[in-house]
Amino acid sequence: MTIDDIEAMRPRKAVLYLRVSSKKQTETAIDIDKDGNSIATQRDWLGPR
Repeated sequence: MTIDDIEAMRPRKAVLYLRVSSKKQTETAIDIDKDGNSIATQRDWLGPR
């Protein structure tokens, strides 16, 4: 077994950093406000990987 084989088997981890620019965006969906990229909308867009 090579190092590349071992690396291929290692689980991958990532950190998602979700943020908004205004308090209004915290609860506004994109279909209501063009700037409404709420945390929930971002989380839905990213989805499970």
